[in-house]
Amino acid sequence: MRALLSDSLPANVVVDLEGCGYGTNRHFGNVTAEKGLVTWKEEGREGGHNGAPTFAYRHLGVLANGVHVVQTFESGGGSGIFESLLLLRFENDRAFEEDHYRRRPLLKLVGERSLGDRAETEIHLKGNEITIRVVKSGEKPEVQTIKVE
Repeated sequence: MRALLSDSLPANVVVDLEGCGYGTNRHFGNVTAEKGLVTWKEEGREGGHNGAPTFAYRHLGVLANGVHVVQTFESGGGSGIFESLLLLRFENDRAFEEDHYRRRPLLKLVGERSLGDRAETEIHLKGNEITIRVVKSGEKPEVQTIKVE
């Protein structure tokens, strides 16, 4: 669902949720969930300092306008753990298959905000606003509020 780190422009990504069932997702079997954190780890490939490449996410909540806020954690296997916020919306659509239409629930990427490498953040949702408080050791916290329309 995320764009690659090398992408300079926002991605236009939509996922057909019914098309993501068992056997259709190459990463399906490598997923664990614990205490609200869903983690995928690439099996059979060990990377740098932290081992195999991993991707994890935590659903933080839903804004008043229906946008879901998800915090992601991504590592290519080295020492970096790159964090982002994804803004997602569920939509209904129709898809034509052979001789009929079927209902197609979609998950659409509305926006993304990078938080950085091993970010020490506190994230709060209220109404249609996301407040991000970045805490850096020995420095005054930086606070940013984003209004999501």
